[in-house]
Amino acid sequence: MCAAAPGYHWLLLARSLTGIFGGILSSTVLSIIIDTIDYNRRGTAFGFVMGAFSVASIFGVPFGLFLANQISWHAPFIFLASVSVMVWILAFRAVPSMSSHLKGPHGGTEGEPPWNAIIHILKSPHQLWALAFMFSLIIGHFTIIPFLSPSFVANVGLSEKHLAFIYLVGGLVSIVASPTAGRLSDKYGKKQVFSISLILSLIPILIITNLGRQPEWLLLIITSSFFLTMSGRMVPAQAMLSASATPKYRGSFMSISASFQQMASAIASYVAGQMIVESSDGKLLHYDKAGYIAVAASLVALMIVSKLRPSQ
Repeated sequence: MCAAAPGYHWLLLARSLTGIFGGILSSTVLSIIIDTIDYNRRGTAFGFVMGAFSVASIFGVPFGLFLANQISWHAPFIFLASVSVMVWILAFRAVPSMSSHLKGPHGGTEGEPPWNAIIHILKSPHQLWALAFMFSLIIGHFTIIPFLSPSFVANVGLSEKHLAFIYLVGGLVSIVASPTAGRLSDKYGKKQVFSISLILSLIPILIITNLGRQPEWLLLIITSSFFLTMSGRMVPAQAMLSASATPKYRGSFMSISASFQQMASAIASYVAGQMIVESSDGKLLHYDKAGYIAVAASLVALMIVSKLRPSQ
């Protein structure tokens, strides 16, 4: 539908429908990981999946822009739909039936009203703590992430050409860091790896949000450290979140968690957008304050992590 859209409004409608199904798909992928991978190895599994997200971001976005520039703006959507058909066939043949949790002592949710899952989560303190944990963690991400590129250009004086290189290197770091963080969290403990990574991540957060003009090599080190530590805290966080879900309502919990994360990213982006202003010389002001909010939200997540408990 996106590829066939004749104009902006139809494209917006089609893209909204894509987002609706994409949100369900994302939650389902995470639920499949939880069903098939033991908790002791789940950090590694989440690390590879999040590494795949990094690969998609690094190669997918530039390739989509290339297709749009060389052919037309319809081309990326046609390509994506074609690849999705192949992925669907592969998943249909390779992914096993995810129904074992329906045969457990608590059974499935067939015949139950959909709000039962919400009521169950509201009555479960450890699941509410898990949602609050991810909400604060995402606030700590998206208060600064939407303004990384504008700040690098306006405050640091980076060119658009070098900006792409910064993100390429950062993405490559994330590809390596995500599986590594997953393996370390399985070996040494998810809370330990998360806590260390979060504390270390505060350093590049504070540096980036207070950054002026710097040599490109130094900026590359700072941004690579940012992507490295952010991967290190997000992978074990997702693994710990997955353990909070009750098997019977696992899919519902992961969907609600995804909604909370989207809401947190929207709130963080909005708050930062209201706070940051452009000066007369083109620089972004008050980005440092957004960094302080990100640090505070991250520390809240660090305090909440002790409240997380595996579901019984």
